[in-house]
Parts: sequence; structure tokens; C-alpha cells
Amino acid sequence: MPYKELITTVITTYKRPLLLKRAVNSVLQQTYPHFQISVYDNNSDDGTEELMQEFARQDKRVKYHRHPTNIGMMANYEYAFANIKTPYFSMLSDDDYLMPCFFETAIKSFEEYPKAAFVACGVGQNDGKDIVWDPLSAWKREGCYEAPDGVLEMLSSYNTLPLPTGILFQSKSVKDITPDWSEVVQLRWDSDYLLQISAQYPCVINKKLCAIFSLHENSFTGAFFSEMKNAVKLHDKYLKASERMLNRLIANPSVSDDSKIVIKEKFLKMLRNETSYHMYRYIVMKNNVAAIELMKIFQDYYPIDKKQKLLGLLARLNNTVLFQPVIGSCFLILRTLIHFYRRVKDINVRRR
Repeated sequence: MPYKELITTVITTYKRPLLLKRAVNSVLQQTYPHFQISVYDNNSDDGTEELMQEFARQDKRVKYHRHPTNIGMMANYEYAFANIKTPYFSMLSDDDYLMPCFFETAIKSFEEYPKAAFVACGVGQNDGKDIVWDPLSAWKREGCYEAPDGVLEMLSSYNTLPLPTGILFQSKSVKDITPDWSEVVQLRWDSDYLLQISAQYPCVINKKLCAIFSLHENSFTGAFFSEMKNAVKLHDKYLKASERMLNRLIANPSVSDDSKIVIKEKFLKMLRNETSYHMYRYIVMKNNVAAIELMKIFQDYYPIDKKQKLLGLLARLNNTVLFQPVIGSCFLILRTLIHFYRRVKDINVRRR
């Protein structure tokens, strides 16, 4: 079969030559050969250019572009998207990597569901030692999800959103959906993009493990969420991005009014659960002031629910010297019950 580029894998990079080398090699090792790799370098000065020139010499499918200046993460992605010319494309962070089966698995799914806008495959989140989570494992089933069922499933929980590392997009289906390149939504632009697509077009879920996502504090999102543990004001930035995502979904003319109501309910429930989790964690860390402040930040965007009110009350009581021993004992009992419940649940899952 003659060589033909059907897939473009976009890799944006900045000063990570060793990780980039692993990422590029993982694409070159794909069992499906009809692809090209387009690397967009934000003006690295650490040997990245020499590395990529060598890759390009060895394999004509490797393309490399180095910006004369660092144009920033979002502008780099926007530039990369503007230069995609193939029928399919994927996004690969320079610190993540693919399993050899990814392209072949995704293309087979497209052959079964040719109208799908994207195929999402399993992505294991690696903490450096073990695979700790795969978001697709929480999905009800594999196969095709018609719009807006895909977006509703994504909003079931904050950790069910597919990771772009394991997604192959069909260019003609998503050509009319432009990612939000604004700085406001920078933290969640890829999640926003997936929600916009799946609210309008069918998507396919294939749970076969096809990629690895690296969890570490040196990545953009990893560093942000790590800082959120101690810097409560960063939640305002996160909620502002989330608010913009929700407004874009509600404004989508392709989504019916009834679906918009359900989407909004699920989106707000997900945000409230996330906020409650962080409030609880602040209280356990004995940072009650942060828990109270987080509740106030959330109230600037949306009404709080009973769970958040209760956590706010506990934080205020726990911040009072008289109640600290009582609240501390309650939390110890609560944490023990939660741990026991999770152990029992794990045992039951293993028995199935």
C-alpha cells in the first residue's frame, strides 16, 4: 500500500527534549503507518531543535517548526490547529505517550461509526509508579454516544472527561467548532473543546488502553491543581473558566432547550461536588479559613447547596477553639467510615 498521510499528531513542546523524544517515538511505533507528526516548539534552546532535525532526517513523516520567540501555550496550540490538513488528527503532550495500538484501534472504530466526530480510547493516568485512573473506566458502556448523550456522560463526574491524549478527531466533523483560545479558559480549553463537540456530534468510546497520561507537578495543569491545594484564590480562576465553558454550552444553537436544562443541572452538580471535596480537604488539613473562603468564592458564581452549607458551618465551628475537639472527633469517625465503605466497595467489585 502506498504511503499516505491520513492522521496528524500535533505535539506542542517547550524545553523537554527527553520527554519529547519518548513522545515522538511512541507515535513512530504505531502499528497504523499513515500519519505525520507535527511538532511545534516554543523557541526551546536546550537541544530540542537538533533532536527534531535528526528525527526528520530519519523519517519523512516527522515535521518540525520552531517559533522565533516563545508565543505562549495557547497561541502555540492555535498555530498548530491552523496547520492541520489531514482527515484525522490527535493531540499529544510532550510528556505523554501512546501505546502502539492507538491509531489502529481508533481508525477501526471510525470504520464502524463513520459519522463520529472523535474516538476516545482508554488513557491510563500514571503517577510515576502505577496507573492510578482511566476516566473511561467509569463510563457506562463502549460504543457510539449520539449528541448530547456524550456530553451528559462527561458531566456525570469531574473525572469522567476523556483525556485528549487518547482521542482521534475527524477533521471534517469538527471544522466548524473552534477551540476557545482565550486566557480565561486556558486551564480547561481541551475539556471545553470536547464538551462543545460532543454536545453537537456523536462520539465513540473505546475502553482499550491506548495511551499514558503523566501526572506530575511540572505540567501546566498538574502545577495548577497542586497549587490549588494551598492557594484557595486559584479556585476563582478555575470557576471563572468553568463558567465560560457552561455559557458556551448553553449558547450552542445545536443543543435543544430541554438538553440545555439537563446540561446545566449536571454541570453545576459537578462543580458543587468538586467544591465540596476541596472544602472538606481544607477542613481536614485544619485550614478552616480557606474552606470558608472557598464557599464564598463559589457563591460569587452560583448558589451553594446543603452539603456546602454544612461544610461551611463545620469550618466555622472548627475555627472556634471550644468546638475543635468535638469537630475533630467527628471528622475522625467520618474518615474511618468512608475508608471502610471504600474497602467494602473494592472487595465487592473484585468479586464480580
